Amino acid sequence: MENTTFNPSNHSSLTSRNNTFMGTIFLDGYLTISICIIGVISNGAVAYIIITCKQFQASTYIFLCSMSIADVVALFSVALHVISMIIVENNVAYTAFLEFGCKAYGYMLQVGFTVSTHSLAIISVDRYFSICRNASLNRKYALNTNRKIKLTIIVTWSYALVSSLPNLFLTSMHNNLYRVCDFMSHSQRYVAIYLLVYYTISYILPLCVMTIMYIKIISYLRSTVANTTIQGQALEHSRKRIVKIINMMIIVTVTYMITSLPHVTLIFIAAVHGISLTTYMQYANPNIGFAFAIALVLSQISWIQNSFVYLICNRPFRNELLQCCNSKHSRILLHR
Repeated sequence: MENTTFNPSNHSSLTSRNNTFMGTIFLDGYLTISICIIGVISNGAVAYIIITCKQFQASTYIFLCSMSIADVVALFSVALHVISMIIVENNVAYTAFLEFGCKAYGYMLQVGFTVSTHSLAIISVDRYFSICRNASLNRKYALNTNRKIKLTIIVTWSYALVSSLPNLFLTSMHNNLYRVCDFMSHSQRYVAIYLLVYYTISYILPLCVMTIMYIKIISYLRSTVANTTIQGQALEHSRKRIVKIINMMIIVTVTYMITSLPHVTLIFIAAVHGISLTTYMQYANPNIGFAFAIALVLSQISWIQNSFVYLICNRPFRNELLQCCNSKHSRILLHR
């Protein structure tokens, strides 16, 4: 794959694009800090509820807890990077701190993304075997024991930690007209290969698995509707409960993959051209800069949206959160 160079038509055009891109970075920085605060609180609340409440110990909820923790990790990495940028821009710290923030940002962000996409795929497979298959296959493949659940989570996080390691060696701060964290320009051939392989395994493959599994689950649940009147109201109640959980997971899956898609697409395009994403943004069509800003905002929304979907679509979650808040409020009043 040969490197592709975008030649600007003139210096003023390049300067205009740099100024636009720089403005996008700073606006995105303020927005990112706000999203990080909201995301840490909302995802932390979800993780706390699942860990402390016995009614949320099913495999689906435990994986949702793992995803919430992964989102918190990603949010902390983003906050670290933005804060390091602000500190260095104000000449309060050395560039080495900014370099550390850049590498930690790229690594931890990708770890969180990997855990989330693979957890969603695992949940879809688990739901398929739990709902659609016979008892023998359910016992064999479904995550129906604590040992299976813990082992799967350990494998998922281990894979995420290992597969994201190249970010530590391929990312660095670029000091041109502005400082920006991106992949090293002299390693673009390796970067392109790595990104294409990584996003194929960590985005396209999980997306295909989730699509197939939920289509099969929906088809199965529709086929059981005709039998509910024959087999009684108990089965109907159980089916409705399952449908609510599946609907919640489909909403989580669709929204997460859609909000992640624009950023993944831009990375794919830059990788195919054999250049860094920053270089592509700097010299490509100015409209791409706007698309990049939208992609960043959507990718940031993906870190916080899941927790809100859980609370909106799951009444027990809402009730438990309200009960927890009321309990904390009562304790505060007692101490006064």
